[in-house]
Amino acid sequence: MRHFYLATALMAAFSLNAVADEASNVLNSTPEQRASFQSQYMTEHLGLAAAVAAKVQVINLKYAEQMEPILKGTDGRLGKMQKSRGVLAAKDKELQGVLNPEQFQQYDGFKDEMKTALESSLGR
Repeated sequence: MRHFYLATALMAAFSLNAVADEASNVLNSTPEQRASFQSQYMTEHLGLAAAVAAKVQVINLKYAEQMEPILKGTDGRLGKMQKSRGVLAAKDKELQGVLNPEQFQQYDGFKDEMKTALESSLGR
């Protein structure tokens, strides 16, 4: 289940080639590092204009900071899963207001791909 938390933090953030490396580093990275990587990835893969990319950076940082105590907390698996779902749902809602429908659909697809790739790389 610990891998689920890593997947949650990585979803929509990392290219398929970087998933295995980032999974081992996510707990040691800062919220700023995770948000920066997520924003860069989204800008490149979604073709974000500078103004939209700046808004996405603010959103990613906000939610990376909210995920920090969840990732490093001592709550049980179920508690962490419930908290992370709430944070990610709020993030998605905000991103949906910033991204155009096509970009949001691509972003949503990235999340599914990342979860699948991470689970595969971790042997699940």
